[in-house]
Amino acid sequence: MLIPLDLPPGVYRNGTENQSAGRYYDADLWRWFEDTKRPVGGWRKKSSDPVTGKARAILTWVDNTNQAWAAVGTHEGLFVFTRGGVLHDITPVDFVAGRQDATTGGGYGRGKYGQGRYGTPRPDNTNVIPASVWTLDTFGEVLTACFGGVIYEWDLNVANPATPLADGSVDPLDAAPSAEAIFTTEEGAVAALGAAGDPRKVEWADPENRHMWKAAGTNLAGGFRVQSSGRLMCGKRISGGAILHTNVDCHLMQYNVGNPDIYDVRRLASGCGIISKQAAAVVDSRDYWMAPNGFWVFNGSVDPLPCDVGDFVFSNINRGQVSKIHAVHNSQFGEIWWFYPSAGSMENDRYVLFNYREGHWNIGALARLSGTDRGVFSYPLMVDPDGYLYEHEVGQSRDGRKPYAVSGPVELTNGERVMSVYGIIPDEKTLGDVEASFVTADWTMSPEYDQGPFILSAKTDCRFSARRVAVKLEAKPDRDFRVGMFRFEAKAGGKR
Repeated sequence: MLIPLDLPPGVYRNGTENQSAGRYYDADLWRWFEDTKRPVGGWRKKSSDPVTGKARAILTWVDNTNQAWAAVGTHEGLFVFTRGGVLHDITPVDFVAGRQDATTGGGYGRGKYGQGRYGTPRPDNTNVIPASVWTLDTFGEVLTACFGGVIYEWDLNVANPATPLADGSVDPLDAAPSAEAIFTTEEGAVAALGAAGDPRKVEWADPENRHMWKAAGTNLAGGFRVQSSGRLMCGKRISGGAILHTNVDCHLMQYNVGNPDIYDVRRLASGCGIISKQAAAVVDSRDYWMAPNGFWVFNGSVDPLPCDVGDFVFSNINRGQVSKIHAVHNSQFGEIWWFYPSAGSMENDRYVLFNYREGHWNIGALARLSGTDRGVFSYPLMVDPDGYLYEHEVGQSRDGRKPYAVSGPVELTNGERVMSVYGIIPDEKTLGDVEASFVTADWTMSPEYDQGPFILSAKTDCRFSARRVAVKLEAKPDRDFRVGMFRFEAKAGGKR
């Protein structure tokens, strides 16, 4: 008889390995897309020179002359790349470097050396001071940026550093306020979050003039204070408005031409606070974000996003460094990636992704501090911990790593009899690029036996007997494979 190995796409990693029976349990650089199993695309270095410091934000845009730019903000400065990958340092004069890592309220080194076990939760009796993170946007073709409480702008001249917004150029009363984050609304107004030292205050400049912040009858500048117990973290522009994220709730900000305050704001939901300033990604009118213990989506209303790998992710995350988490939209495959620091790591070294087109989850290991979707540039751009800019989803070079997927236990038979497997009929576009190995057992907690690996050919001979089997598919390095549903050739055996 032929037994198909027909498992649904994506990874299920909640609870025990046995709970992932009939599903995939682990994966790395593996992708399920349009009914095929394939590798995550390769990457190649875009820049010859690295940025200085740890990259916490990246933005791409096109200026009025059709020149493409990529801005990268690190804890030590602000940099731009041209389309050819040439690096230019536009760090503001008198810039004060921020924190590379998050610290507790007492600062680095608080407490005795070696006190407490590494990676274990600490009592909630001190403030966590987050790592320093930029927020970036544009006003027309001009780059706007916020770091360390200061709003900056850059005039597209690589010979000039970025300067504080409205610094000395207008009446001081009209200067930009201090802020914790910025974004630009659909109407073109630069909005400051956590304005003037108030963690719940939003102020915006006149949409026609980014230097005009003082409200008057002749402009549309203004502000309001959100009713929240949290602090504003970031704003995300969506179709028809903007989502304002705090660390405990979220609010909808919408333009209202008949409102004296220009913008209306209302709270959408509580208990869904964002985990970091860069943990949200927008797809048209939808906003996806990561919270401290789950994932959420706004699509007209705020709803929790059921996650098949949440237990694995949130049980293996460095809680002290979550301020570094960064979301990246990969529109080519309909995916949102969240890069996060695993337990024991100070920098983002793992990813969890949600395929919003097909509704499944995936996991893997890849050290990327920040990234952005393709569009302005031909490929998604990401920055590694060493400061180099990489193009992704290009070619098949993955630093020699082998993409793989591992299933949970798959039942071959019911009852007391075992199945004797004597062959594999693969379904692979390029035979020989993927090999299969198996772990066989009779029941939960019974002895396990390794079988293989077997290089999949037109028909592959193998010999084992079991009631259940876990499958590992592993590809050769730097190959572009496609795997469909393969089948076991088997016959019923005796009782065990």
